[in-house]
Amino acid sequence: MNRLFISAILVLFTLGACNKDDGSKQQLPPLTQEGKNILACKVNGQVHIYSGKRTTFDDNGVNYDRGIDKVRIAADNSRYNDNIEIILPYIPDSVMVGVRYYFTENEVASGYASYYVGNGSLVYKTSNKSGFIQFNRLDENIAAGVFEYIACHNNDSIKITEGRFDITNP
Repeated sequence: MNRLFISAILVLFTLGACNKDDGSKQQLPPLTQEGKNILACKVNGQVHIYSGKRTTFDDNGVNYDRGIDKVRIAADNSRYNDNIEIILPYIPDSVMVGVRYYFTENEVASGYASYYVGNGSLVYKTSNKSGFIQFNRLDENIAAGVFEYIACHNNDSIKITEGRFDITNP
């Protein structure tokens, strides 16, 4: 009887360990250009998927803002306790599809990307040539493309890879 009991406990323990979902098996969604309101990437190798339209500053979701002098892509998800922001301070009509725009430290003259941890108390930012954004579609309605970058804070860095986005403008 004791052997049967111990065997049953071992089987249950093994099955429970196999069902652990740590997000490492999660896949990135495919690249799209249809306004699916999704931004996905790997943050230090772990898949992060941000989805849904962000309607207020405190919402989870994604945004594509097309101002008169910049293009802004942003994502927030309380599940990951982080958010991503990419800004190109250019007149939107001058941004070309299929061209890689490299990030720099200069927030005024060139594009940059940030990674915020928690409520924004810890900010990681790109430095010269530490990443890029490339639009596969950019018009008044939809921004879609790819990105990757390394963002730094003091001596620490976060690597954002295989980034993709497909977001509608308000």
